[in-house]
Amino acid sequence: MVAGMGMGLILAVLSVTLRADQVIVGVTLVVLAQGPPTTVPQAFSSLTARTNGLPVLPIPVLSRIPVLGPILFNHDATVYLTAFLVFAYRSCSSAPPGVCASARWAKTRRPAKLRA
Repeated sequence: MVAGMGMGLILAVLSVTLRADQVIVGVTLVVLAQGPPTTVPQAFSSLTARTNGLPVLPIPVLSRIPVLGPILFNHDATVYLTAFLVFAYRSCSSAPPGVCASARWAKTRRPAKLRA
């Protein structure tokens, strides 16, 4: 709680008094504040926590391609999920709102009859 108040005070002084951009100062403080909580306990303790992460899910045929296989097709599930989400976002970002969600319906819809 005291650390949060100190960070808020630093943000206020830099933003209000020195007229620095709030976004830049906030991002800088977040980046700088993430280091000490992980490095200070390691300096005073010989115990370190290690995680193994998720298992690697190689794509069967594509991961054996000589140069590109290990680079592109030998990752864990989060990399594949992120690539899918980026592809889905990029394919829907140029369309008007609601079009991407109803793309299948729009392909099957017939045009209205013209009135005479």
